[in-house]
Order: sequence, then structure tokens, then C-alpha cells
Amino acid sequence: MDILEERGLLLPIESPSTSDPLDNPVGSRQKVIKELITTEREYVAALERLMVNILKNSVDNKEFRNELQAKNLLNSDTIHLLFANLPQLVEFQRRFLIGVEVLVTLPEEKQQFGSLFTRMVNLF
Repeated sequence: MDILEERGLLLPIESPSTSDPLDNPVGSRQKVIKELITTEREYVAALERLMVNILKNSVDNKEFRNELQAKNLLNSDTIHLLFANLPQLVEFQRRFLIGVEVLVTLPEEKQQFGSLFTRMVNLF
């Protein structure tokens, strides 16, 4: 991601205009949930930017893969798996993020984050 950012290949993602249910977290639990949501949002946005840039120009895609391999950042098997499954990875992460965001809108006693992880464990 750093290489893409240095090259100016990442597109900026605007943050949603709706207010976050955890704008002012109180207590450890809410702070952890806010961190989870923030991290997942950033990760999904980064994956989406990566996918857009990769799909935009297949020559750059090949060049990027070669650079990752040349700098020993990832081995060729990992590169193949990442790029071959990128659309599925993005879709999974979107669904996971939506699941977390839906749970946070429920009253705290009904928020069962463990069930979300259990339902999706095979897809991680």
C-alpha cells in the first residue's frame, strides 16, 4: 500500500456524512468497538482503492506485482493468491464491516459480536 501511495495511485475515499454511533465512546468496550469499526473501514477503503487501481491498468498491475516480488515484500505464491482473490477479499471485508456496523446500532445488551465472528470464521 505504501508503494501505491508513493506513486499517487490510491484514490481518496470520502468519509460518510452520517454520524457514527460511537462518536464519543464511553468505557473500554465502546472504545474497542470504535477501534474495530475504524480499522475495518480503513482496511475496506484501502482494499477498494487497491482493486480500482489494479483493474484500471493491467500493465501497472504486472509492474506492481514484479516490484512486490523484487523487493521481497511478498513471495510469488502470496502475490498470486492476493491478486487472484482480491474481489472476493473485498466483498468479504465489506460484508464483515456491514455486520459490525449493524451490530453497533443495536442496544448494547443485544450486540453479539462473537456471533458475527463465528458465522464468518471459515471465510477469514
